[in-house]
Amino acid sequence: MQRSNNENYIGPTGKVKCQEIQLKGGAKVIVNWSSKTKCKCGAEFWWACTKNHKMIPIVLVGHCEWAAHFADCPLAGKFRKNK
Repeated sequence: MQRSNNENYIGPTGKVKCQEIQLKGGAKVIVNWSSKTKCKCGAEFWWACTKNHKMIPIVLVGHCEWAAHFADCPLAGKFRKNK
């Protein structure tokens, strides 16, 4: 994705509501603000893309802090892949 001047990103289908943010641990991700959904545990989250092009669910924790939902999801173990 290419970044435009207004912090939105341009994808193959045109302009999308995305923004680069920093997570609580310091990692930077690109969030698709139109991707709000609900986890099976009931928490609302947004999908974000890491620098390695992996999709992760993120949640708002505290005041204006973001974290990967895997860190606080009680069902996280059910989503882990076996290595």
